[in-house]
Amino acid sequence: MKKITAILTILLFHALLADAQEKTLKEQAVEKFEKEHYHEAIALLEQAAIETPDDAEIYFYLGWFNHYRAYDSRLLAGYNFAYSQKIFNYLDKAISLNPQLRDAIYFYEAECGAVADKAMRNYDVEKLRYFYQKAYEKGAFPPWRIEHGKNFMNTCDTNAILFTGGDADFNICMYLQLHQNYRTDLTVIPLGFLGRPWYIKFLKTGLGNVIKKNKYQSNG
Repeated sequence: MKKITAILTILLFHALLADAQEKTLKEQAVEKFEKEHYHEAIALLEQAAIETPDDAEIYFYLGWFNHYRAYDSRLLAGYNFAYSQKIFNYLDKAISLNPQLRDAIYFYEAECGAVADKAMRNYDVEKLRYFYQKAYEKGAFPPWRIEHGKNFMNTCDTNAILFTGGDADFNICMYLQLHQNYRTDLTVIPLGFLGRPWYIKFLKTGLGNVIKKNKYQSNG
């Protein structure tokens, strides 16, 4: 009986080993990411990029996973713009290898929006404009999205408050206000920001002639 058990254990080990060997580094990285092992997933992708440097999807995953690690999971310690630049570089590489990889463009916009949020927090008008323009130039706001954004904003009365549910809606509205001076009478508020004290203060003060002070805020 012990001999049979040992044989079965050996067979199972070899089966698992063969299965691991059949999976590419990219596939292993995706599995690690799904299990929330972000650092391991990124390390596997970095190795995959060395071995398969022309695979656009590898660079897309590197951009996505690094973005996720910084903003959507646990807060990343020691964040600085060099980290964002690394994400932009990965996504730029993915898009250059496959211009039709729309998911890479989506995360490029997401990273631009994240850095723009930091600029807003620091009341930095120049950077706020720059990163929304950067997203536009990368193709994140094609004509259909601009039309959608305008239709979205035009459902509002003059001087209304427009609440948005996600980054995509907020980003297109900000681009239209900042770069096309479209419906600048509106106060556009992403629901996810309402729990951030700095944003509540921002709503009270506005940003010069770029983002107006919310007149509905109390003076308290």
